[in-house]
Amino acid sequence: MMNHKAVTDENIDRLIKEVEEGERLHERIAKGMRHTAAGKAINTEDHDWQIHLKRFEYMAKRLAASEAAVVTPFKSGRGIAHKLTTLGKHMHSLCVNALPLVERAEQGFYLKGHSFRKADGTMAGVADEEPYTVIHAIPNPHITVMLRACMQIAEKLSGFYPAEWVNVNEPKARAAFEHAARFVRRTCRSKRFKTVIGNHERSAKKNLKSCLDYVTGLFEQHSKLLVLRIDLYIHPDNHEWSASDHAERCISHYLRALREGRIIGPDVKGWIVKREGGFYRGIHFHLMVFLDGHKHKEGYVYSQQLGEAWKNRFSDGKGTYFNCWALRKEYEYNALGVVHISDGAMLTGIGIAVAYMTKEDCTLETGRSRNLRRGIIVGLADSPKPGAPRKAENDLSLVKRVFADCSTQLL
Repeated sequence: MMNHKAVTDENIDRLIKEVEEGERLHERIAKGMRHTAAGKAINTEDHDWQIHLKRFEYMAKRLAASEAAVVTPFKSGRGIAHKLTTLGKHMHSLCVNALPLVERAEQGFYLKGHSFRKADGTMAGVADEEPYTVIHAIPNPHITVMLRACMQIAEKLSGFYPAEWVNVNEPKARAAFEHAARFVRRTCRSKRFKTVIGNHERSAKKNLKSCLDYVTGLFEQHSKLLVLRIDLYIHPDNHEWSASDHAERCISHYLRALREGRIIGPDVKGWIVKREGGFYRGIHFHLMVFLDGHKHKEGYVYSQQLGEAWKNRFSDGKGTYFNCWALRKEYEYNALGVVHISDGAMLTGIGIAVAYMTKEDCTLETGRSRNLRRGIIVGLADSPKPGAPRKAENDLSLVKRVFADCSTQLL
């Protein structure tokens, strides 16, 4: 295990990249799957939608950053013809394979299959028996813009061509792609859009600094912390309820009980929780809990207690959960377990995990203004520090350095 002597300027970049790989894996496992009691991960619709929504986001940013054409002319035996460029083909793929379709509606989003009709007469990506899925959430700004652009293409061409055979030699088809590209560029480059993105970035930086300062404060009191992570869900049959004020009261009661020692005892020293939205999952929460590492070593049982309390006592019977501890060996430097202030690798794991929790660019927003919460540190100045007296090499300098590096690399 890497200690403070191994965290040098030369290897911090590599270490952060390795830790990020683990966090991306955790995102796929925790946000896009459901889990059995044994920790087995099973794909849900969100697993695919995570990928698709990221593609929408990437395409919007790519279009906004260049003037590259989406349709290009070329000489053929019959004169000048047109074809989709690589960029245009990616847009076409989004319409055919990723759209299927997220339709904007006043109440939320409905997956209705209003996308292109394929050559066999079926809607792209949607089975006839597939039920509608309703959530009260909106995608982030880049995804919203790209969704609307693809919806414009689908609306203009739906029923006119089978999706697989779109022919941009037809003026209507060519204009649909070119107009959509102009729409994305005009919107993403507008002052209003840049203001929204700037607000997201500033909020993310503020939240990350606040939470890393909070964890630093916890290490100031306790040179060892036992770190737990658990994802609290609401059953997909209860999407409407997950966005309700009642559900908000349930999570508030849960966090109060955690703070008051009524879930896993009195040695909880702090916690951070992030509310997120998902198509299949609906509203869900990512929770990180810190216990006194001088008194507690193993986290699996405590994580189970956190999940069972949510499921059976605080969610009106609508809750489910994923104990991240069950898959802790799947990715290295996951910041699960006892973390000492001299352990640079595990500290990096905490820094990256907190950065992922606090980021403002999650694919689906929740419609709530207060999506990130954390506990308070009681008696920071007056409480005696548990454990042996601090040595010079065991001070907070490594904690602050690693967290500063994580902030610089990720924001």
